[in-house]
Amino acid sequence: MAGPYSEHGRIESRTRRIFRGEELIADKDKWGGNLTVIEILTSTEKKYDGKITSYFRFLACRFNTFIRYCHPISVK
Repeated sequence: MAGPYSEHGRIESRTRRIFRGEELIADKDKWGGNLTVIEILTSTEKKYDGKITSYFRFLACRFNTFIRYCHPISVK
């Protein structure tokens, strides 16, 4: 977990979780059988009214010895 950070009238914290994603791969040729999914939960509390908002972001990444690729995943 990173944070909490306190700037510009808000307190923000982030929690990151990392998953191996081999079982999620539909196009194994594109990903080379090497997929990592990163989940990021961001929570923000506004200091003036105490309102808290949270949202998730997901990234799909391929790691190898030379290049690292990460792509946002759309969640609907």
